[in-house]
Amino acid sequence: MTDHQTDLENWTPERELNLDPFTTIEYADIRAAKYLLQLKPDHFADIYREKARKKLESSAKRLKNGFIKEPSALQLDRQIKTDHKILRTLCVQIIKGGKQGNRREYRFCAPKKFGRRFSKGIQNVWAGFRSVLLSSCTTDIDMKNAHPTILRWVCDTHAIECQKLAAYTENRDQILKTMQRRTGKSRDFCKEQFLIAINESRFSTPTEYQFLKDFDHEIKGIQKELRQLERYRWLNAYIDERAENYNGIFINLVMCYWENRILEYAIAYFQEEGVDINTLMFDGLMVSEWGWRKVDDEDVEGRFPLKETDLDRHLKMLNLIVKKCLGIDMPWAVKPQDDDRVKIPDDFNPDSMLPMFDEIVEDFNETNKKVAENYLTLYEDGTYAFRKREVFTAYHWHRYIYKEGREHDREHFVNEWLNNYPDISKVYYERAREYPPGGGERSICPPDHLNLWTPFAHERWHEFINPDGTAYEFNQEYADMFEDMVRGLCADSQEIYTWFMQWLYTCIFHPATKSARVPVLVALMGVGKDTLIEILQFIFGFHRCVTESAPELNVWGQFNSILQSTYFIILTEVGVKQFIDGLGKVKHLISQYEYTLNVKNQAQVPKMSTFHRFMAITNVGAGGEITPVPVSEDERRFVLIRCSDRLKGNTAFWDKLYGALNAPKTHWNFIRSCFEVIKKFEHGPMFADSEIPKTDFHKQAVTRHPIQDFIIDLARTKDTSGVIKYSSYNLFTRYKHYAEENNVSLGNMTKEQFGIKLTRFRIPGVGDGKNVKVGGQVIKTRFINFDEVQEWADAIDPITDPEELPTVPTKTAYVHTKRDKVDDFFYSEEAFLLLGEQK
Repeated sequence: MTDHQTDLENWTPERELNLDPFTTIEYADIRAAKYLLQLKPDHFADIYREKARKKLESSAKRLKNGFIKEPSALQLDRQIKTDHKILRTLCVQIIKGGKQGNRREYRFCAPKKFGRRFSKGIQNVWAGFRSVLLSSCTTDIDMKNAHPTILRWVCDTHAIECQKLAAYTENRDQILKTMQRRTGKSRDFCKEQFLIAINESRFSTPTEYQFLKDFDHEIKGIQKELRQLERYRWLNAYIDERAENYNGIFINLVMCYWENRILEYAIAYFQEEGVDINTLMFDGLMVSEWGWRKVDDEDVEGRFPLKETDLDRHLKMLNLIVKKCLGIDMPWAVKPQDDDRVKIPDDFNPDSMLPMFDEIVEDFNETNKKVAENYLTLYEDGTYAFRKREVFTAYHWHRYIYKEGREHDREHFVNEWLNNYPDISKVYYERAREYPPGGGERSICPPDHLNLWTPFAHERWHEFINPDGTAYEFNQEYADMFEDMVRGLCADSQEIYTWFMQWLYTCIFHPATKSARVPVLVALMGVGKDTLIEILQFIFGFHRCVTESAPELNVWGQFNSILQSTYFIILTEVGVKQFIDGLGKVKHLISQYEYTLNVKNQAQVPKMSTFHRFMAITNVGAGGEITPVPVSEDERRFVLIRCSDRLKGNTAFWDKLYGALNAPKTHWNFIRSCFEVIKKFEHGPMFADSEIPKTDFHKQAVTRHPIQDFIIDLARTKDTSGVIKYSSYNLFTRYKHYAEENNVSLGNMTKEQFGIKLTRFRIPGVGDGKNVKVGGQVIKTRFINFDEVQEWADAIDPITDPEELPTVPTKTAYVHTKRDKVDDFFYSEEAFLLLGEQK
């Protein structure tokens, strides 16, 4: 038994082919597509004019003498322009599809569910263009003399006389040569006349070649006999009864029916062989294969025509399969794709061409959106920028596209996108906000909103493979080192450590719900603050977890650029100065879910979503000199933690930890082992007040507003006692000196605002402002009973070491570090008058 016979065993008439609907991925030569795309209208017309003429003639009615009326110049120009537009559209699709190709779906011409299958791809392109697009990557396999061969088989099957038809199918090449010699016409013209004879109801032989006349006469009889066959009566339902060419249409339907049946077996065969079907061509198909080939003595991977060594086997198998399953002895051939009517110049460089708008717009749309009146650009690292129209235009101004008719045939891409792009609605959104998972309604993104939420870095980690490709393995020693470090940062308190780790868990696994808590780690250098930051940045991602040392400018200041696209914000080396003026905004960001995004030189975006988490790490206050954050007795947002100094200077511990963290072989196992420690502290998104640890450092920092600290400092000046009278100007001047010395921001505070705040604190011993007449002038004054003030100060800020009391004599200063710079003038009656104010 031969190999062909073995292969044929699986092919039977009963075999299900399941080819409806049928789709292909269509590939083409991208360089050729770019060349065809840049053809000028006049050049295209010169190449295509004859084809356009034949196309018009094929659809025109025949005259009684068998000839076709010549199309007018206007009709010809319209056809050329239409087909040029179709070709350009196809070339844009090819270029955009690139190496991935374009999906083509093939359908029957409705209402028929048989016959030829049509698509909107290369199938519709003139052979001259098709050859230049496909010759480098496909093989054209065709039925040989398809319709005459099918018609002869139909006639033989139903005992219809067809001597001339049989002679033509058996000796086509010789007959066509003879006709060429006698008529002086081309082979294509002669071949076309026989096909016209088959598909026309009336006699149409515009030559004196006798065999063609005899052939035409015989075919007209065959047409009539076919219509009488019961086998094909059902085709009448698809023909208009008034059609002039009824018999020609009928016989064409018969042949197209069998043509498609044959093609279906060819499709099924190549699918089974693993050959890619690129394009269907009615009586044939273009096929290709992916692989490595030698090109200019170099191994190149790509899409190529079938190997010459395989072609003969494929052609024989197609003939045997069709003959066995349908009974039709259909010969197959490889059709040369050597059409030279369109040639690409050797020096044509596609990279020198400007891209078409349609070629790049989809990629542009992936990262650029219209959001209400503004425009949004998304970046690969997860960040983004809102811009006003004029700024967005300037940002993309450098990109040009090919635009026929414009100066130098080019246009700014952004102009075309903004002003002439009909599908811009596809990238329009009413709002762009974050909708993180797990937050109920806060996680539901409306259909007209763009979700800007991006996953954390840990969500992209593979279960068993690290991001650098190494195998992941949990390491208990690494986990223990991380735990030891964090315990030290949590004052070596189990209660604080547990809460802090639970807080980290909520930040990582409950992003849609804020806990409204901000831990503030106060520590000296060398205890692990920066190391913790680095670990968290690997867990969240470096664009989601950021540090900020000037929050009064970039978080709750006039501009808040640091909030854009970030999530976990670590405030570094911050103190009261950064918080005092923006405390209301700070508390809003900690607990609320909306804010106004205002980035310098970008569009302001109101009602932007905020799911930010904050943590502060600072050495301000590590020496006990001042609280880094203003807190009150009922403070619920800030949790102040004075870190332990236990690990400071422990060289052996830190060498071992950094060795694991920084070594390429252990880095990711260290990071992920740390992450596993955090995951053990599972907790819901919110904390009850009873769960928040009450640290000693936090208790000591309570109620210490800078104005209150100023009064305490004033009261502890040595020998200050009894009741002392101050003008409002005198007292405010003293406070300004105090603020300057202690790095406290005054902002735009006036002496009136200072007086109002001082009154509202209701400090025992500090009287309300009163108008007093002194030296003939009415001056606003305030009496301070320092005996009562000192009792209050000792209660809220106890001093256990008497040596801490100021030692500089009374009446020389009001802040410790500047006592030697202020003289007795401030306490004199003269000063009271000069520094006072009239009512």
